[in-house]
Amino acid sequence: MICAVLSKLIRAIGALAVLGACAVAACGDDDLGTVTIVGTVVSFTGDPEEDGPLAVVQVCQLATPNCMTTNAEGEFTLEVPAMSEVGLTLVLPDFVDTLVADVTDEGINTVPTIAMPSNEYMEEFAISLMIDFPLRTGLSFIRTSTVGSDPTGVAEATYALLEGTGLPYYLDDEDVPSSSLPETQESGIGGFFDMAESGKTVEVELGGAATNCRSGAAWPGSEEDRIRFPILDGFVTQATVICNAP
Repeated sequence: MICAVLSKLIRAIGALAVLGACAVAACGDDDLGTVTIVGTVVSFTGDPEEDGPLAVVQVCQLATPNCMTTNAEGEFTLEVPAMSEVGLTLVLPDFVDTLVADVTDEGINTVPTIAMPSNEYMEEFAISLMIDFPLRTGLSFIRTSTVGSDPTGVAEATYALLEGTGLPYYLDDEDVPSSSLPETQESGIGGFFDMAESGKTVEVELGGAATNCRSGAAWPGSEEDRIRFPILDGFVTQATVICNAP
């Protein structure tokens, strides 16, 4: 049952908007100063009646000591470099360590609600893919959706790793992850597991029905219809992609 609600987790992530020579923490121009990221963190257990704001989540700018904790309403603010590619790590006992990528602009940057999966939820997810839990390597959730106020998943999209290592999976019609499917189904959700590139950035090329796409919760790729995001051992990286309807 827990695996069957994975699509709700990715939708909760919403539209969060190669490190190369740049630092892992952020890639941008130091002269542009800083901006404030404002966000909210909630739990994701697979049971909506049990979910709600998460307090005392440690939210950090990736690979830096720049951290804050969420308040009783799950809210946080964090000063980060302006006009930069920034990663955020979220850590809380009994929940899976989570990683999101964002591109900051000027002023206050508000990110949609971030849903942290519970350990119980992710244990069943890991069982479906026959991998260890707690996670020993990185794992990614990627949702490809259409543009608009009521986005839908893009079926028949494919994900290919151009940099980094990992094995692909997609959700089947029952929203259960499967490593044998060749493309996304109705939910538009898939990703990679056993990603052994901790501390690095991977690049993913979108194919199939995923065309004219841009990064949501991800960094822009080196070409059109590509995205990039960081990976850490034991973390789940959440990414979203917005595409024109096929």
